[in-house]
Amino acid sequence: MLKLDMINAMLQAVGENPVTDAESQNPSAIAARSTLNRISSIVQEKPWKFNTEVALTLLPNVQGEIVLPENTLYFIPDNDYTYIVERGKKLYDTALHTFIFTESVIGTLRLIFPPQDCPEPIGQYISAYATWSHYMNDDGDGVID
Repeated sequence: MLKLDMINAMLQAVGENPVTDAESQNPSAIAARSTLNRISSIVQEKPWKFNTEVALTLLPNVQGEIVLPENTLYFIPDNDYTYIVERGKKLYDTALHTFIFTESVIGTLRLIFPPQDCPEPIGQYISAYATWSHYMNDDGDGVID
């Protein structure tokens, strides 16, 4: 499902005119896009197969840092690495008080994708949930026009 279609469904639910660009600066489109992003994050916090990498080995870069992908929701180190946490978009060793690693770290990585890049059923769910949420925030009477 395309992002533009999702935004226009949200706009239609509150009686607004559709837009021709998903990145439109129309105030209603901006509000719809904000709701869509919030709902997408909520839905993708769950451990779906498409957005979860289990037993993933992360390697230090040439500076010795382990930088997480830009679309990381969170990283949970395996039990052998309980002293490692996320700080910003990098891993941090709380026992050694450093961002520098000499070895890889294994754990579970949860990623977030744009709603239009999710599997179709997830995208449809995000769209429906976002449309309902946007409608309730705008009108809130429980009856979609």
